Amino acid sequence: MKPTLSIALLVCLSLNVGCANKTRTGALVGTGAGAGVGAIIGHQIGKGKEGALIGAAIGGVTGSVLGHKDDVKDEQESTARNVAHMEEQREASARAMTNFDVIEMSHAQMSEALIISTMQDRGGAFDTSPTGIIGLKKDGVSETVIMAMQRHNKTR
Repeated sequence: MKPTLSIALLVCLSLNVGCANKTRTGALVGTGAGAGVGAIIGHQIGKGKEGALIGAAIGGVTGSVLGHKDDVKDEQESTARNVAHMEEQREASARAMTNFDVIEMSHAQMSEALIISTMQDRGGAFDTSPTGIIGLKKDGVSETVIMAMQRHNKTR
């Protein structure tokens, strides 16, 4: 292989370091590989430079197209993961207990253990501000349950 072609291949491959996406990576690798293959084939018929240029063009386009296809697939998978995560959060939020639920369970004479167990099972989004705590206490919620609500808020 001629020194000029070797340098060209090294430049193409070194530009690939830190590529932001697969489209660019594919284009750079395809260009380098295409230039190398094109130069070898072109050299066989006495047209090494022309073969390298044609190979680089074909390799660059092909690599870019294939890389773009991978980028689109990655984006679709990322979007699907994000949608699934958002759906999980929405479902958890819908299941989560609130201060109102705890008050209702207390008014229904449920035991502290059952209220706390339900809180642990379903999760919760509780108002444990001083005003919220005063309201809970006025509505008959035990301090044990209120402290469990506070601990729950700290762990999420």
